[in-house]
Amino acid sequence: MIMENNPVPLVELQDVSARVKLGNGEWLTTVNSASMLLNQGETYAVVGRSGSGKTSLISIIGFLNKNFTGKYYYSGKSIQKCSDNTVSHMRARNIGFVFQNYSLIKHLSIRENVELPLLYAGLQQNKQTRRKTIEEALCAAGLQDKLNEYPGSLSGGEQQRVAIARALVTN
Repeated sequence: MIMENNPVPLVELQDVSARVKLGNGEWLTTVNSASMLLNQGETYAVVGRSGSGKTSLISIIGFLNKNFTGKYYYSGKSIQKCSDNTVSHMRARNIGFVFQNYSLIKHLSIRENVELPLLYAGLQQNKQTRRKTIEEALCAAGLQDKLNEYPGSLSGGEQQRVAIARALVTN
């Protein structure tokens, strides 16, 4: 008998659908019977025309929306069976977001903006380890000389790279 090494997918969606109630009382389907397997270490893109449900799908995958039908497994664990607290903890430790407006906090330095996910995730890092992690992420983004600057002093592209560094810093 040959045994294959089939790791558990990072994300598994089975027939996932989501709806939102419109102001006129009608329901709009935003995700319709989506099924997919996403493996760790691979890169994926969600593409489609405006209004096609990309943001709704990403909100489900990123644990921002639990109001859906179907089945969602993260590393083999059913998300629907998890408490809100558990899902929040999983999101803080495993999911990074880059929003369209970058969502940088204006009164925090670039270093502090990138540090936030580490603090929210409750990672037991000492200050020196955290500082090294932040500096490595910003160096990878080509922003090592911007650590003590503030978002308002950066170009749009630089702000986007800070947001990407912040999204990746917990991995």
